[in-house]
Amino acid sequence: LNLSRKSGGLAIELSGESIDLRPFLDKQKSPTSDSTLSTSKTSDTLVATIGRATGYNKESLSSVILKLATSKGKVTSVNFSAVTRSGQAVVMKRDSAAGTIDITAGDAGALARFTDIYRNMNGGLLNITLRARDADSWRGSIDIHNFALVNEQRIKSIVSARASEDGRSLSDAVNTDIDTSSQKFRRGFARILLDGKVVRVENGIVRGDQIGATFQGTVRDIRGDTNMTGTFMPAYGLNSLFGQLPLIGTILGNGRDRGLLGITFKLEGPFDKPKLTVNPLSLIAPGVFRNIFEFE
Repeated sequence: LNLSRKSGGLAIELSGESIDLRPFLDKQKSPTSDSTLSTSKTSDTLVATIGRATGYNKESLSSVILKLATSKGKVTSVNFSAVTRSGQAVVMKRDSAAGTIDITAGDAGALARFTDIYRNMNGGLLNITLRARDADSWRGSIDIHNFALVNEQRIKSIVSARASEDGRSLSDAVNTDIDTSSQKFRRGFARILLDGKVVRVENGIVRGDQIGATFQGTVRDIRGDTNMTGTFMPAYGLNSLFGQLPLIGTILGNGRDRGLLGITFKLEGPFDKPKLTVNPLSLIAPGVFRNIFEFE
């Protein structure tokens, strides 16, 4: 660790073989934490070069380089780069002057496991772009291409849901077994709304050959709770064709990203373990009529 005085503050240089980032990640995810690093009234810079950073779920990042600048305890710029265990790059850049945050990762699943945000994703090219409205309010989008969800129990619960003991499930409706152990998706997209510690999404969509879904709502509120709703659709490649047909798609397909067959769902409760509720009756409602059964 090297410290040197500069005009208005300190220049800090840090290097080492390894660092455990889990305490830092916990602090960032805490609903009561804020973006103030300290009560310092100086303008400081930090340059860190670390061989290996340990995260959650046995994930780590190598060749970590962090360049950070603060002013009066607030972060003003960040340049971060690292490499996942799968050999993919992770890059983050925050520019307070331009009011932007950009995050790119060649292995979205590894990054999600490293931060302990989500454990059931493999692969995926991730791009997050945010633009500042004010100091604590951001708007932007998250875009992920070519990823898979593995052993996601919520998918299994939705697929197997029935309106009654002798009612149809989604697998019955499309007359095929939907593999819930691993599902590949071509793209996932959503608009992001950040206000302080509150994270919301709009116009969310995931597209795969077998299944797809639309979603919206609060990912995490000030108490650390989730409240999201959406529609889950089987045989998405064929099913979504109805939504792309002029007029017919508007009536039966319920819009471009909604298919003829689907089931509505709701996720609510603590962010780490939200409760899934499905409405099996929505399976019988084609297209636009399914809105009747959607959760508020």
